[in-house]
Amino acid sequence: MTKTHLICAVMVLLICLVSLSCAFADGCIMPPDYGLYGDIFVPEQKAVLYWDGSQEQLIISTKVSMDQVMDFAWVVPIQSSSKPEVDKASEEIFFEIAELFRIEPENDMQMAFPALGRMSSEAPKVEVIESKKLDIYDITILKATDGSALFDWLNQNGYSFPEGKQNVLDYYIGLEVNYNKPFYFIANKVNLQNKYPGIVITDYDRGCVEAFYLNERLMFEPYIARELEEFFESEMSYYEECDAANLQSVTVLATLSLGISTPLKYSFTPLEPTYPMHMTSVNEGHTDVKLFLIGENCFDDKEGYFSFQYAVQDPSFAQSKGFEKGNCITSSVFNGNTSKLLTDSFFSEKPFKPEYAPVHVSPDRWLNELFEILFSIAIFSIIFAFIVFPLSIFFFGVGAAAFWAEKKFKNNIIFKAIAVIPVLTIGFFLWIAFFEIYFWVPFLFTIFFAGFSAAGYICFKKKDFKLGAIYFIGLFIALLIIFSILFTLSIPQIIY
Repeated sequence: MTKTHLICAVMVLLICLVSLSCAFADGCIMPPDYGLYGDIFVPEQKAVLYWDGSQEQLIISTKVSMDQVMDFAWVVPIQSSSKPEVDKASEEIFFEIAELFRIEPENDMQMAFPALGRMSSEAPKVEVIESKKLDIYDITILKATDGSALFDWLNQNGYSFPEGKQNVLDYYIGLEVNYNKPFYFIANKVNLQNKYPGIVITDYDRGCVEAFYLNERLMFEPYIARELEEFFESEMSYYEECDAANLQSVTVLATLSLGISTPLKYSFTPLEPTYPMHMTSVNEGHTDVKLFLIGENCFDDKEGYFSFQYAVQDPSFAQSKGFEKGNCITSSVFNGNTSKLLTDSFFSEKPFKPEYAPVHVSPDRWLNELFEILFSIAIFSIIFAFIVFPLSIFFFGVGAAAFWAEKKFKNNIIFKAIAVIPVLTIGFFLWIAFFEIYFWVPFLFTIFFAGFSAAGYICFKKKDFKLGAIYFIGLFIALLIIFSILFTLSIPQIIY
């Protein structure tokens, strides 16, 4: 390698290192795409429903907004012929079940439950069946025979059930009175003192978590999500917002806000597999609910709220979770306005078919994938035609101008350094524009643009236009190949 080639190689390496150090200087991690675990972090509520033909087990995990942590509570109406049992479950099941489907990212929505307060059994026609503390929750199982009485009892005891929503309570009680479908109302309240005595959530803690939301969007891989305390302990020092925050409080707050805190498992005996969707209508607006159903067969929502997505056969997974009759695992989702939720969801069974599997490629799906590839190629061609190619020529010219300047003014170091400035400037703006979407874009382009500058420098330094052209064309072809592969893989995620 000649001295000129060595200088150019060192320049390119230094430029690459500088551009990378700019991105990592604040100590932050690279947020991965939601990807495989979109159904863990995206939905405001996610659940697993197991039906063995007579008994249902329902595992629910819900996101809790940061301003509700200290007084967040919700009601789960349960249709059951016997008193339901409530126990804690592990959030691991949601990560593991997502791996069976390899589901694409989905849009982030918002969902809330009616806020509740302290409970008592003083109101008439409302009976407290059981009360207990479970992990971070206070659990109370209620029976009520009158919607108005239950509505008054909730408000008199500080639950502030929304005005004008008594009809939701009437719906459930009416099913018991008119159709002999007994209902229990399970009131769940977050009480962090159960598990963390003396814990206090401050505005400093909220501000710290919000800082991570804004900068990293907390899009962690599962192993990071399960070790949040270790992650925050290593990263909090990089954020001014976390200077006065408490590590334990921040960890608990983030776990609840992500919807990966300890979920609750309800075991009961309904007439048919069901999910209490109508209670969600208490909260006005748009919501996103993810539901996995496990049973001998696959499931469809007879009410049409939940859309069937995929189904897989994996009895070993179901058995590992204590579900003996788990031949089929169904993935379904509701994404819409809560005003449409006029009843609960009731599920019918259907046999598994190969086309239900996520890996099955139907003719329609094949055409969609072909369209996605063609669409990505079209977008890619436009970007290269109007942006990348002119920029490549520009940086080739920058390298040539750097040689001309150093030759004219006889000052090698200054003018070589000046040639680096446009590369770093473009790299910086690319980092701002693309880091939150695809963090590899600014790194890739900065490296190659530095290479184009080096090619222009070599061309005029050696007075060998052929050598410079070979470098330029080689770099451009390499950039074209790498970027087209990455972009083609990424475009389907944008479409979905």
